[in-house]
Amino acid sequence: MSTEAIVIMVVGAPLLLAVVLLGRSLLKGRGDSQILANGVPARAIILSVQDAKTRLNGHPVALVRLDVTPRDGAHFEVMVQTPVTRQNALTLQPGQVVPVRFDPAHRTRTVIVPREG
Repeated sequence: MSTEAIVIMVVGAPLLLAVVLLGRSLLKGRGDSQILANGVPARAIILSVQDAKTRLNGHPVALVRLDVTPRDGAHFEVMVQTPVTRQNALTLQPGQVVPVRFDPAHRTRTVIVPREG
Protein backbone atom coordinates (compact mmCIF):
# COMPACT_ATOMS: atom_id res chain seq x y z
CA MET A 1 0.00 0.00 0.00
CA SER A 2 1.37 3.42 -0.91
CA THR A 3 2.15 6.17 1.58
CA GLU A 4 -0.55 8.38 0.05
CA ALA A 5 -3.17 5.67 0.54
CA ILE A 6 -2.17 5.24 4.19
CA VAL A 7 -2.35 9.00 4.80
CA ILE A 8 -5.78 9.17 3.16
CA MET A 9 -7.02 6.31 5.35
CA VAL A 10 -5.57 7.74 8.57
CA VAL A 11 -6.77 11.30 7.96
CA GLY A 12 -9.81 10.73 5.76
CA ALA A 13 -11.68 8.11 7.79
CA PRO A 14 -11.87 10.16 11.03
CA LEU A 15 -12.73 13.29 9.04
CA LEU A 16 -15.57 11.49 7.25
CA LEU A 17 -16.86 10.15 10.59
CA ALA A 18 -16.82 13.66 12.09
CA VAL A 19 -18.76 15.07 9.13
CA VAL A 20 -21.39 12.31 9.36
CA LEU A 21 -21.86 12.73 13.13
CA LEU A 22 -22.05 16.52 12.90
CA GLY A 23 -24.60 16.27 10.10
CA ARG A 24 -26.77 13.89 12.14
CA SER A 25 -26.76 16.18 15.18
CA LEU A 26 -27.61 19.22 13.04
CA LEU A 27 -30.50 17.36 11.40
CA LYS A 28 -31.80 16.16 14.76
CA GLY A 29 -31.68 19.72 16.11
CA ARG A 30 -33.62 20.99 13.12
CA GLY A 31 -36.19 18.21 13.61
CA ASP A 32 -36.56 19.13 17.28
CA SER A 33 -37.18 22.76 16.30
CA GLN A 34 -39.92 21.70 13.88
CA ILE A 35 -41.57 19.55 16.54
CA LEU A 36 -41.38 22.38 19.09
CA ALA A 37 -42.97 24.77 16.57
CA ASN A 38 -45.59 22.46 15.05
CA GLY A 39 -45.97 19.44 17.34
CA VAL A 40 -49.01 18.50 19.37
CA PRO A 41 -48.75 19.82 22.96
CA ALA A 42 -49.10 17.36 25.83
CA ARG A 43 -48.00 16.68 29.39
CA ALA A 44 -45.66 13.87 30.34
CA ILE A 45 -44.62 12.20 33.57
CA ILE A 46 -40.92 11.41 33.77
CA LEU A 47 -40.61 7.69 34.50
CA SER A 48 -36.81 7.41 34.52
CA VAL A 49 -33.66 9.38 33.75
CA GLN A 50 -30.25 7.99 32.91
CA ASP A 51 -26.97 9.34 31.57
CA ALA A 52 -26.63 8.95 27.79
CA LYS A 53 -22.83 9.20 28.22
CA THR A 54 -22.61 11.90 25.54
CA ARG A 55 -22.62 15.69 25.39
CA LEU A 56 -24.39 18.27 23.23
CA ASN A 57 -23.07 21.84 23.11
CA GLY A 58 -21.05 21.13 26.25
CA HIS A 59 -24.04 19.81 28.23
CA PRO A 60 -24.45 16.19 29.33
CA VAL A 61 -27.32 14.39 27.60
CA ALA A 62 -29.94 12.38 29.50
CA LEU A 63 -32.11 9.51 28.28
CA VAL A 64 -35.56 10.26 29.66
CA ARG A 65 -38.42 7.75 29.60
CA LEU A 66 -41.77 9.55 29.50
CA ASP A 67 -45.43 8.61 29.90
CA VAL A 68 -47.05 11.15 27.54
CA THR A 69 -50.74 12.06 27.87
CA PRO A 70 -52.11 14.06 24.93
CA ARG A 71 -55.39 15.94 25.23
CA ASP A 72 -57.20 13.01 23.59
CA GLY A 73 -56.18 10.92 26.60
CA ALA A 74 -54.51 8.02 24.74
CA HIS A 75 -51.21 8.00 26.62
CA PHE A 76 -48.01 6.40 25.32
CA GLU A 77 -44.46 5.80 26.52
CA VAL A 78 -41.44 7.15 24.72
CA MET A 79 -37.69 7.53 25.33
CA VAL A 80 -36.16 10.91 24.45
CA GLN A 81 -32.69 12.38 24.64
CA THR A 82 -32.38 15.86 26.09
CA PRO A 83 -29.45 18.01 27.19
CA VAL A 84 -29.18 18.65 30.93
CA THR A 85 -28.86 22.39 31.56
CA ARG A 86 -29.03 24.63 34.63
CA GLN A 87 -32.60 25.50 33.65
CA ASN A 88 -33.89 21.91 33.50
CA ALA A 89 -31.61 19.94 35.85
CA LEU A 90 -34.07 20.00 38.76
CA THR A 91 -37.04 19.22 36.51
CA LEU A 92 -35.51 16.07 35.00
CA GLN A 93 -36.46 13.84 37.93
CA PRO A 94 -38.74 10.77 37.99
CA GLY A 95 -42.28 11.75 38.93
CA GLN A 96 -42.03 15.30 37.59
CA VAL A 97 -44.59 16.47 35.02
CA VAL A 98 -43.12 18.28 32.01
CA PRO A 99 -44.62 19.90 28.90
CA VAL A 100 -43.81 18.11 25.65
CA ARG A 101 -44.66 18.34 21.97
CA PHE A 102 -44.81 15.36 19.64
CA ASP A 103 -45.33 14.45 16.01
CA PRO A 104 -48.72 12.67 15.87
CA ALA A 105 -47.62 10.67 12.82
CA HIS A 106 -44.47 9.45 14.62
CA ARG A 107 -44.98 9.60 18.36
CA THR A 108 -41.38 8.55 18.96
CA ARG A 109 -40.51 12.06 17.77
CA THR A 110 -41.27 13.72 21.10
CA VAL A 111 -39.43 16.72 22.55
CA ILE A 112 -39.47 18.11 26.09
CA VAL A 113 -40.36 21.82 25.88
CA PRO A 114 -37.38 23.82 27.23
CA ARG A 115 -37.98 25.99 30.26
CA GLU A 116 -37.70 29.75 29.79
CA GLY A 117 -34.85 31.61 31.46
